[in-house]
Amino acid sequence: MKTTIAKVIGKPSDYWICPNCNCLNWYENEECNDNAGIGCDRTNPLDDYSPNIKNYNEIVEETKEEMNQEVLDWIKEQVEFYMEELDYNKDECNNIELHA
Repeated sequence: MKTTIAKVIGKPSDYWICPNCNCLNWYENEECNDNAGIGCDRTNPLDDYSPNIKNYNEIVEETKEEMNQEVLDWIKEQVEFYMEELDYNKDECNNIELHA
């Protein structure tokens, strides 16, 4: 799926960052889309938890908050790279196309 930095910033909860290869993924991806091309088959971190465990809802909510922050941190790194290394302005960064 294609998206832009602006869309990701607008709704980070629609995405997750793969803990194995650091790729951006759409929330519906059951497995990492492996934009890095390393053969990653990591599943969505929310799938790590069984609904049968004690405090499941609390753990999932905490994990979602952490995942949202990971997405925003990832975006920040991307924007900093484009602005510092490639001399993009803010508007240009917002329109960078990403694969999720």
